[in-house]
Amino acid sequence: PLSVLVITSPDQATGWLEALGQAGDAADSTCYDSLEALRQHTVPQSWQLFLSSDTFPLSEVRKAVHSLPLVIIASQPSVEAAVAALKGGASHYLPAGKLAGLGAAADEILAAYSRPDSATSARNVDDIRYRQMFENNSAITLLIDPLYGDSVDAHDPSCQSYGCNLADSPTMS
Repeated sequence: PLSVLVITSPDQATGWLEALGQAGDAADSTCYDSLEALRQHTVPQSWQLFLSSDTFPLSEVRKAVHSLPLVIIASQPSVEAAVAALKGGASHYLPAGKLAGLGAAADEILAAYSRPDSATSARNVDDIRYRQMFENNSAITLLIDPLYGDSVDAHDPSCQSYGCNLADSPTMS
């Protein structure tokens, strides 16, 4: 079975584990309802996946268990929160209303982590391409959420052109 570490309320944990079970991923799990409870225990090396609620600060969650692939399950999802979670080290960001996708996300993450050399290499190539096309490009470049029309990321020439500071205002709609 899939070994899962969960940090959230007991009710949410039950729903998340049921979603994994419905996707065919029987889970052996340990659940904590607070970061303090998690910190008091040593995380066994046998855990394969870490599920966390978005109600906990991502930096603290990452410090508690930095080596496990992390799925953030968001009770109030937003594009900005998803971008921040992925930039902050989450492997996947899933709205709580879309738990049916949890099994597929877990399978994808575990497949990538089972091939660390190829996954790391592919991610490094993607990071280099991103930097070259987005950050080092003198053309005005914005990433816009197609659903809401908010700008979710911009590089320096864009901010200079529009007279804004993206760090102060994550959305420039």
